[in-house]
Amino acid sequence: VTTADDELVLTSLIRAHSLSRDATLLSYKGVITRCVLPEAGVYELDDSLTLYLTHSNLSNQGRGLREGAEVEVTNAHVLRLSDPLYKKMSGFVCCPVSRIEVVHFSEKETNFKAFLLQNKLAQLLSRFRAT
Repeated sequence: VTTADDELVLTSLIRAHSLSRDATLLSYKGVITRCVLPEAGVYELDDSLTLYLTHSNLSNQGRGLREGAEVEVTNAHVLRLSDPLYKKMSGFVCCPVSRIEVVHFSEKETNFKAFLLQNKLAQLLSRFRAT
């Protein structure tokens, strides 16, 4: 259930961060400023928003997702904190219909950390297909 206050917060965020809105999904373009837990697909964008890729379909185990890379996230779900006193968008959650594209690769020389959950999910699914 979306309240008028929630709608106002979303509208102001859309304007402030150049977000585009399509139904309940959002698109966002930003820079990865921190790799919070890259093996689980958790990153920070623009020093303020958390990006969760845990349930998305990443190709190449998330290569290119490093600090300093500019990414465009399409069809992401808005993540809001459950505390009613803190009605601010805190990030995005990507699902299988979400898309993430590296617009500009990072110039920083940082080590790549593979997105491991995707491999574990593929292994789990292959077990079910075999039965």
